[in-house]
Amino acid sequence: MVFTLRCRFVLLVLPILMTLPMACRQPVPSSAVKREISDVNDTPDSADPLLDRWVRNFAAATGEGREKAMAAIIQIHEADEGIDVILPLLTLLDDRKTDGPGQYFPDVPSSTMEAAVMTLLKLGPKAEEALLVRGLPKLQAHLNDTDPLVREHALHALARLGKRANPATIQMVKQLSDKDNNVRRAAYLAMRAIAPIPSPELVKLLNSSDASIRSDAAEAIQDRDLPADALPTLMKCLQDPDRFVRNTAAEAIGKLGAKAEPAIPELIKNIEDLNEQDLRNARQLSDLGALEALRKIGAPAVAPLANVLESKNFVARYVAALTLGRMGPTAKSALGQLQARMKAETQYVDVACEAAAAQILIGGDPAAPLKYLEGLLENPQPTVRAAATRTIAALGKPASQLVPKLILELNDPDESVRRVAIEALKRMGSAAKPAIAVLGPRLTDDQISVRTAAAEILLSMGHAAKDAIDDLGDALEGEDSNVRKLAAETLAILGPDAKPALPELLKAIQNKEFDPYQRTAFAQAIGAIGPTASDAAPIMLDLLDATDPILRSTVARALGRIQPKSDLVIPKLITLIRKDSNSNARLSAIFALGKLGTAAKAAAEPLLELYNNSSTPIERKIALAAALGAILPDQAATYHATVLNPLHDHSSRPLIIIQRSVAMEMLELLGPAAKSAVPDLIALTRDRVADQRIRAARALASLGKLAEPAIPALVSLLKDSDATVRRAAMESLEKLGPLAKSAGPRLRELIASDPENSIPAIRAAERVDPQP
Repeated sequence: MVFTLRCRFVLLVLPILMTLPMACRQPVPSSAVKREISDVNDTPDSADPLLDRWVRNFAAATGEGREKAMAAIIQIHEADEGIDVILPLLTLLDDRKTDGPGQYFPDVPSSTMEAAVMTLLKLGPKAEEALLVRGLPKLQAHLNDTDPLVREHALHALARLGKRANPATIQMVKQLSDKDNNVRRAAYLAMRAIAPIPSPELVKLLNSSDASIRSDAAEAIQDRDLPADALPTLMKCLQDPDRFVRNTAAEAIGKLGAKAEPAIPELIKNIEDLNEQDLRNARQLSDLGALEALRKIGAPAVAPLANVLESKNFVARYVAALTLGRMGPTAKSALGQLQARMKAETQYVDVACEAAAAQILIGGDPAAPLKYLEGLLENPQPTVRAAATRTIAALGKPASQLVPKLILELNDPDESVRRVAIEALKRMGSAAKPAIAVLGPRLTDDQISVRTAAAEILLSMGHAAKDAIDDLGDALEGEDSNVRKLAAETLAILGPDAKPALPELLKAIQNKEFDPYQRTAFAQAIGAIGPTASDAAPIMLDLLDATDPILRSTVARALGRIQPKSDLVIPKLITLIRKDSNSNARLSAIFALGKLGTAAKAAAEPLLELYNNSSTPIERKIALAAALGAILPDQAATYHATVLNPLHDHSSRPLIIIQRSVAMEMLELLGPAAKSAVPDLIALTRDRVADQRIRAARALASLGKLAEPAIPALVSLLKDSDATVRRAAMESLEKLGPLAKSAGPRLRELIASDPENSIPAIRAAERVDPQP
C-alpha cells in the first residue's frame, strides 16, 4: 500500500510587460471635456447635456469605458461650474446592470451601482453624506431583489463603503444563508470589510441543513478566532457528511489549542473512521484536519493518539504514527508504543515505516529505526523497498547515513523503487554530496531515466553540485533536451562557480537545433556567471538577432550581467530598443545598458531622446529612467522618482500593475537608492495578486543587503496559499543567503510539509543556515 500526499499546481506566468497606453491620465479641464462631446451633442456649451452624456455612458459601459465615465464625472465636479453630479450618481444606484456573477476586483467596479459608490466616495464629504443618507437605503433594498446578480453586486457596492455600511450588517448577515453561492461569497467578503460576523451567527450557519452553507461557514471559521463556547458546534461538525466541513471544523478546533482538549475524543474518532479513499482524496496533510488539530492541541493528545496505534483500522494506525511524528519532542512519551508498533506491524509496511520515522522525528535514538529501514531496502518485494525509500525521503537529512544504499537503488530493477530513490536523494540536499562521483557520469548514461534522475538530483543539491561542473558541461551537448535544461539550471545556480563550463554553454547556445527554451536556459546560466564571462560577448551579440523574442530578451539581460567591453554592445542594444517588435526584448536591452552603468555613457543621448518622447509608453519610461540613473549617476536623483513612484500605488488596475512590475524589474539598477522602495515591496508581498507577490519577492532578492528589513515579510510568504509564491519566496531567501538565517527553521519545516516545494526549501535552508 502506497500513500503519497502531494499537491499539484500549475505555474501561471503573467505576460504583463507589453506596450499599452499610458495609465496616468492628465486631468482634463471641463472645456476639453465639452469639446470631446461637442461632436455628438447639439448644445456643446450646455453643462447639462454634457453631464447627461457621461451619465448615459456610465450606465451603459463596462470595464474601461465605465472608468472613463467615472473620471469624466469627477472632472466635471472638480471644475466647480455649479453642475450637480451627486443626484445623477445617486440615481445610478438604482441601475441593475452588472458584469455577471463572480466578478469582483477591489479597484475596478463590476456593476453600475459599484461604480456610482466609488465615484461618490471621491467627491468629498457632501457626496459621502448623500451616499450614506440616500444611497445606503437603495443598496439595502437591492439585497431583497429576486435577481441574485443584483443581490451579489449590491453586496460588493456595500463592501466598498467599508465600516460606513455598518447599518446594513443585520441585513447582510441574512445573505450568508442565501441559496446562491456567489451571493453568499459576496456577503462574506462584504462582512469582512465592514464588521466581523457575530460568532453566534456563524454557529447557526454551521447547523444549516444546506451543505454548501455549512461549507461556506466552515471556510469563514478559518479566518476567525472563535470563542471556546463554539467548541460543541465545531465538535458536531466533525461528523458532518461533507468532508470539507469536517476538515475546516477540525482546523478551527486546532486554533483553540489547549482549550480544545474536550474535543480530543471526537478528533480521535474522526481518525478512527478514516479509510484509504480519504487519504487518496487528501492532496496535502492539512486536508486531514483532525491530524492538524491534534498536533496543535499538543501534549494532551499524545496518549490518545498512541492508543490508536493499536487500532484495527490500519489507516488510523498510519495517521496516528504520522501525527505523533509531526508533534516532535512533544510526543516523546509515545516512543515505546511507536517502537512496539514498528516491530509488531507485519501486514502494512507503510504503518511500520511511519512508526520508524516518528521515533526519529520525536527525538529518539535513530539507530534502531534507521537499521529497520535499511533492512527493508533489501526486501525482495519492490512495494516494501519503495515504502522504505519513501519514508527515507520524508526524513531527509536525518537519514543521510543511508545515502550509499539509495545510490545502489538507482539501479533497482523496479521503476517505482528507482523513482522514489531519486526523490530521496533529491531531498538530502548537500548530504547527497557523496553521490556526486556516481551521479556526474550518469548524466551521459545510456538510459534516459538514469540521465534525468542524475540531473534532477544535482539540481536539488544547489551549490554543492559544483564538484560535478565538468559533467554538467558535458551534459549540455547530450541527446536529451530535459537533461540539457536541468544541467543549465544547475549551472545558473552555481553562478560564477560555473565559469569552467562557459565553453560548453557557448557551444550549446549556438546550436540552432536546440529549441529556444533550452537556449534561453543557457543564456541565463551565462549571465549568472557574471563579468568573468565577458569573453562571451561576440557570440551573445549575434544572438540579439535570434528569431525568438524570449531568447533575444534573455540574451540582452545576460549581456548586461557579464559587463562586456566590446564597442559593438551599445549600438546593438540601442537598435534593439528602437526597432525590436517585442516589448520584453526592448525592456531587457534597456536593463542591460543600465547594468553597464557609466561604461554605457554613449547610450545616454538616445535613451534621453526616448525618455522625453511623449509617445513612449509609461512602462518603458520607467525602465529608461532606471537605466539613465545608472549611466548618469550625477543626475540619478532626477530619474529615480520615475522608478519609485509606481511602487507607491498598490491598486490592482491592469495598467498600474504593468508599470509597477517594470519598476520592480528595474530596481536593482538604482543601487543604494533602492532602499527607499523596501517598505513598498514589503507591502506588495501582501498584494492580492499572486504575480505581484512573486515579483516583490524577486525584487527584494535583487537588492541584496538592502532587503534585510524585508526578511520577515519573505518568511511570511512561506505560508502563502499559492505554491508558486512560496517557491518564489524560497528562491529569494536562497539568493539572500546567510543574511536570511532567521528563515532557516521555517524552511526546514517546509521540507516535510510542502512536498511540491521541498527541493527549493532544501536548497534555501542549506544556503541561509547550513547545518551538519
